[in-house]
Amino acid sequence: MTNRFFPPAEPMTLGAVAEAVGAEVAEAERTRIMSDVMPLSDAGPDHISFLRDGKMRKAAQTSKAGAIFCERRFAEDVAANAVPIITPHPANAFGLAAAMFHPSAMRPKPITQRSGGEIAPTAIIEDPEVLESN
Repeated sequence: MTNRFFPPAEPMTLGAVAEAVGAEVAEAERTRIMSDVMPLSDAGPDHISFLRDGKMRKAAQTSKAGAIFCERRFAEDVAANAVPIITPHPANAFGLAAAMFHPSAMRPKPITQRSGGEIAPTAIIEDPEVLESN
């Protein structure tokens, strides 16, 4: 995945990510810099991925990910180059980390700002009180 819909935020330490999602990471690895989240098959050394269940073990063992969210029982199944990030809910932790690395995805721009135009004078909004702000 080289083309991303939402641009990533600045790189951050593995310790900051683990702390933010409520996961455990080895003290010696907390300063390691990560740049994004990626699936196991596409991840590189500066990416975080996740191992959800035993069906993904082989992919986790061969992944080039720098770190992998996993349950404690799967920590030995991550590739030798990857740091296990221990959490009881790896997929949820991955989602939270994705929000950290792609904060603009959590705050989409209103359509008028994306297109650069204004609301058409002929547009009809029946009940403006039910619209969200922005």
